[in-house]
Order: sequence, then C-alpha cells, then structure tokens
Amino acid sequence: MPYKYEWHEDGFIVNLWGTLSIKELKYINSIWKESAIGPTLKWQIWDFTEADLQYVFESDAQDPQATLTLDGVRLALVAEHPYTLKLLQTYIDRSVKAGSTWNMKVFKTMEEAKIHAKQ
Repeated sequence: MPYKYEWHEDGFIVNLWGTLSIKELKYINSIWKESAIGPTLKWQIWDFTEADLQYVFESDAQDPQATLTLDGVRLALVAEHPYTLKLLQTYIDRSVKAGSTWNMKVFKTMEEAKIHAKQ
C-alpha cells in the first residue's frame, strides 16, 4: 500500500503511487480521521499523479459521510490520467449532491492544488 502523509498544522498532503484498490484508499483515508488533526482540519491535498486506480470503479467513488463530518474543508485532488480525473470528479459530484460543504476541486498540478488548499 504505497502512500506517504505529509502533516501540516491545519492540513496534510498525501502522495499515492502504484496500483491501489478501493479498500486501500479507504484505509489511507481513515488515517487522518483518527489523527489529532482530524477535528481541526482545514485542507487536504491528495496526489494521485503516480497512482494506478484501474481496480477502482465509478461505483466506488463515493464516501459522502467523509465530507459531511467537518464544514468548509478545502480538498484538492491531483491527477493526470483521464480515468483517474473522471473518478475524482465523480467523487466530488456525489459528495456535493449528498450535501457536502467542502470546497473540492480536481487539479492537474500540485502547484494549483496548493494554491487552492492553502488559500
């Protein structure tokens, strides 16, 4: 399960690489929820540029409870591969439809994601 968290005072960056399953993504996502930063979280950046999500399906791209737990978190998702971009946008669309107040966007570069997340 190849990932690395980079913790900051009010947010984090998680870098992902290699082939990942939805089970692994859910585990990686659970780490911040159980950390001390959880209740004070303001932003997240998830870098999927080196990740292979071929075993994650559009039907998996939902976790509305995650984005309903805190208000106003800025979430930046970074990807380049067309399939991954589509999955991430589906996740955002479903979260918004479920009532999320998070400010979520997909970016193709880490620089753009950092501007969004830390603004």
